Amino acid sequence: LAQPKLPVQLCPILPAYNRNAKSIPIINSVITAGLYPKILHHKPLERSMESFHISLNNTNSSSSADNTVHVHPSSINFQEITNMRAEWLVYHTMVKSSKVFVWDSNVISGYPIFLFGGGIEIEHMSKLVSIDGAVKFQCYPKSAVIFKRLRSELDVLLKAKIHDPNIKRSNKNTTNNNNEVLLNSIYKLLETEY
Repeated sequence: LAQPKLPVQLCPILPAYNRNAKSIPIINSVITAGLYPKILHHKPLERSMESFHISLNNTNSSSSADNTVHVHPSSINFQEITNMRAEWLVYHTMVKSSKVFVWDSNVISGYPIFLFGGGIEIEHMSKLVSIDGAVKFQCYPKSAVIFKRLRSELDVLLKAKIHDPNIKRSNKNTTNNNNEVLLNSIYKLLETEY
């Protein structure tokens, strides 16, 4: 008799370290944090059998004269691009052949860019938020200020955790309780966008 195949696990993972393993918004945020500033803004200019156009937000990019790249037809996102709920992609590799293409891309929402992207600038009068001067969002100024503050608090927490990995997420210490509230707020925020 054939033995049933067991799932492959390279090492045991404690449940506490794996609690968000099934959360697509959290995973997308981690991918965004790791690949930023490789962000593309989806603008379906023309639908064809070959590709969809995606305009680059990084105006300093020299990858294409008109700042347009295409999702490669062999990419899994090529078939799914018409059903995109979000207008942003994060990518790993961009290649130029007959056109400029991305293969390995992931659809993301704006929240991970706010929380894990570059510097945030708020233009209160025009209700515009700019991340690194390249990625732009329409946003109410009060919401943008809250995001900026949340981002600042997250940056402080991450720097502290890098400096001392033994910092506990929560205990009776007020600072740690604030950290837990901050992280739970971010989890809930990321989960609500989808």
